[in-house]
Amino acid sequence: MITCPICNVLIDRRVREHVRSGKSIKVFRCDGCVLEFLETWTDTRRAADYYISGQYVYKPNVTGEPLKFDEYNARFNRIQPYLSSRTRLLEIGPGPGLFLSLVRDYVAEAHAVELAPSYVADLRRQGYVVYDRPIEEIDPDQPYDVICMFALLEHVPKVQEFLGHLKRFLHPKSMVFIEVPDLLDPLCTYYDVPEYRDFYYREYHLYYFTKQSLQRLLDRSGFESEFQHLMQASLTNHFHWMHAGTGQPNTNAMVNVTLPRPLRYKETPGGKSFLSLLDKLDDEYRRFLTAAGIGDLLACRAWLTR
Repeated sequence: MITCPICNVLIDRRVREHVRSGKSIKVFRCDGCVLEFLETWTDTRRAADYYISGQYVYKPNVTGEPLKFDEYNARFNRIQPYLSSRTRLLEIGPGPGLFLSLVRDYVAEAHAVELAPSYVADLRRQGYVVYDRPIEEIDPDQPYDVICMFALLEHVPKVQEFLGHLKRFLHPKSMVFIEVPDLLDPLCTYYDVPEYRDFYYREYHLYYFTKQSLQRLLDRSGFESEFQHLMQASLTNHFHWMHAGTGQPNTNAMVNVTLPRPLRYKETPGGKSFLSLLDKLDDEYRRFLTAAGIGDLLACRAWLTR
């Protein structure tokens, strides 16, 4: 028996267990809030050691080709209306600082919380103020207007306690922007591609949120929220997973590059016209899925309950 991180009820439904890099990963599910989570979700020491040691280093998927869905530009476009020359912005878990580089000229201050030593050093070389400790050990001198947490909450042990500490960084009109992987990822939940499910579950992803579970977590933590489903992966990338059991070769085994060139123009039947047709079909596919509340990313804007 294990306790749900959100509902605090005992759970005995283990969804799956598999071995990755020699480590067993046990995944549990709470049907009450529609959350899947790892049994290690309370292990704060393990998580801190993992990131401080530099074992987790995110490398952006850069191929040199323009991306149809650029996650950094998409984030910037969602957040820009809330930025001004007076804004104090904090990003928690910025990694190499790609998003910070997009917003720094639009705000008064752009600060970071980062635990990986290599990232801390690099961010400081770029001129950012960086806190290199967990937020419960930080005493902010004043609140922030905007806090960004992209691909972060799924990594945080004792996530309700974390959100409680986060309130010390906020004022009544602060906005918090969150982005997490969506449990309703079509390849995982609907198409149920076994190879993709093995790719999807990671030892450092402690939670697998749905809109329902993340909204309940935020509500219990004293936040109001609104949500948007996003699709990073393309229709052709989904076809590739279903047919070959792996992502498209030109995505470096990731799913955030969208419409690829399945063949060079000269080798593709119909050339550019065929690719244009695929592109339009891909647009409709994304709209269809996200309108139905299905995506591979879940974006959220949250603010303190008044």
